[in-house]
Amino acid sequence: MGCVDAHCKLVTQCKSFEAMIGIGVPRKVAKATIGDISEDLLMKVKGKIGILITGDTGRGKSYLASALLNEKMPDAVMSDKYSAGWLRSKRFVLNAQACWNDRSALSTLSVVYRYSKMKALVIDDLGSEDANESSRALLLELIEEREGNERFTIVTSNLSLATLDKWEPRIASRLATFEYINLAGSDRRLKK
Repeated sequence: MGCVDAHCKLVTQCKSFEAMIGIGVPRKVAKATIGDISEDLLMKVKGKIGILITGDTGRGKSYLASALLNEKMPDAVMSDKYSAGWLRSKRFVLNAQACWNDRSALSTLSVVYRYSKMKALVIDDLGSEDANESSRALLLELIEEREGNERFTIVTSNLSLATLDKWEPRIASRLATFEYINLAGSDRRLKK
């Protein structure tokens, strides 16, 4: 696979479909807007630094994360130092592990550092990566850095907070400080 950090890009221009695609937001959900979200939910997450969105497959976790990221971006897009990213947790782990294997100049810690410094980041599908100690340690480092430095972070997962606690208690402990949203209902993809 090689040690490349192409899964997350910076946004410094404007909130748009192209900008969302440019930072790695899946095309299917990149057009999500805050108008698609209930007023009650908006009030619940307003001003929060961390948001954990859980639910079974197809419940709209990535869509909601995209809409919330779309809402957060205008606060800082005028600053050329603003950065945002969309990161699938499995790709993050694979990318960091490729750095170990390649012994590349781009170290594993520099991959973690890059994502930890972004002002807004979505970590999508936490728990879908191979559940080994090294992958959990990488994700813990990233989440711990972001939470400790109060960087806006949205995490989506098919795993509930209780299941995340069994999977990796240190990560669950940090995510417990986030605003918790569990999406219920049926699979929206199967309804189409």
